[in-house]
Amino acid sequence: MLTETFKVQGSGEFPIDMLRYDACYPADESDARTMLEGFGSGMHTVYLRKRYAKKNEQQLTPDRWRSFGWRLITQRDDRNDPLLMVRKS
Repeated sequence: MLTETFKVQGSGEFPIDMLRYDACYPADESDARTMLEGFGSGMHTVYLRKRYAKKNEQQLTPDRWRSFGWRLITQRDDRNDPLLMVRKS
């Protein structure tokens, strides 16, 4: 199983449907709370995770995030290495 942690940043309502579309979930309880409480003005950051059973599964969709006014800032694996995916035991 491959696990990827990534950060999205934006303003306004969090695009909840992106969780389904990119098959991802909040990285921890505080990120889940941030998504559901809504946002005031300014930029907000949410950390999300995605698990892959195999390498050829659908990847994240930065352009779709942008269409909601949010952007994918960075992708990191569980070792905090940028743009890598690691095998979880």
